[in-house]
Amino acid sequence: MVQPCHLHKEMKMTTSSLKPDVVSQYLQAQGYQPYIETLGKTDYIIGSRIKTPDFELVYRLQDGQLIICDFIACREGNQSNRAVIAFIKLIHQIERAVPQMRLVRGLQPESLQPEINALRQRLAKALIAQGASWQDIDGGSWLVYPNKYHK
Repeated sequence: MVQPCHLHKEMKMTTSSLKPDVVSQYLQAQGYQPYIETLGKTDYIIGSRIKTPDFELVYRLQDGQLIICDFIACREGNQSNRAVIAFIKLIHQIERAVPQMRLVRGLQPESLQPEINALRQRLAKALIAQGASWQDIDGGSWLVYPNKYHK
């Protein structure tokens, strides 16, 4: 079973809590509601979370890099392919609308759930077909997708 969409400790992003980055501003303008995502039950902010009908995404923008912290399909089985397609579509929309974003990158940690590993492998394969590559960053193997619209 693909990990279902689930609730984390979340706070709606407000100007008093955290100034939204340009990616969050774009997503808000598109009707998404970014929430502040913390590490477990701590107050350590790891990024922002959005929920779509197909997936949940935790991300942060750091030095012009959109870092994918978590990606979870909201549907099981073959429906998780929709999550991959929807994610890639969203990334293409962001890359065109936010040229300040230089690249998108994410780790692909192993999961104890084979379905999650399969989903991550499908996503990696689709991104590689569109120009992403594996790069060693800070001792980890990151999948890096450059923004072809970066200025």
